Amino acid sequence: MLTGLSGYINGFAFLIAAAGLPLFAGTKRETVFDKDNLVGLMLVGFALLLHGGFGILLRSSPNVAFNGYVLGWDGGHNEGRFWIYDLGSPNELPQGAPSRGLHLEWTKSNPVLLYVWQIDGSYRLNVRYRLWDYEITSIDALPSPELRARALTSWHWESHAEALSCLTVQTIIGVGFVVTATVLSLRPRHL
Repeated sequence: MLTGLSGYINGFAFLIAAAGLPLFAGTKRETVFDKDNLVGLMLVGFALLLHGGFGILLRSSPNVAFNGYVLGWDGGHNEGRFWIYDLGSPNELPQGAPSRGLHLEWTKSNPVLLYVWQIDGSYRLNVRYRLWDYEITSIDALPSPELRARALTSWHWESHAEALSCLTVQTIIGVGFVVTATVLSLRPRHL
């Protein structure tokens, strides 16, 4: 449902922040609470709120499980994305197999195992992914019976991308900026 919106939301938040930051130029002690600074504070706060809040929304999405075999991928070992175009039984034609347009992101400290690149039906995957952005959060792989005879074992990968602490702090700071700017702009000024 929300697949593909992250880039647009992040870009829009960046544009809002870029519009708000120049309003702080030339700020002095006497002009801290002037109109430009309050508008700039509100815009920067809204950008933080938009970016952090949308990230929290996606990461708090319910997880769904999907089982099958990797029948195709796009990307590379050095890229941060691995798209699973088609997961389904290798006994069926790809057109008739159930499919999900899932992707995953990994870091150098938490790389995805090389076994996931095998598209020959060697491993049956149980993939958990977030419903709203289709990002894979964990993979459980079981080798096919013929691979078990060669002593290959099952493996597990966890994305560790579910931490909400940074996004929560960002959202709280954004709410604080927006509320502060609103309260200060509505307060009567005393000469």
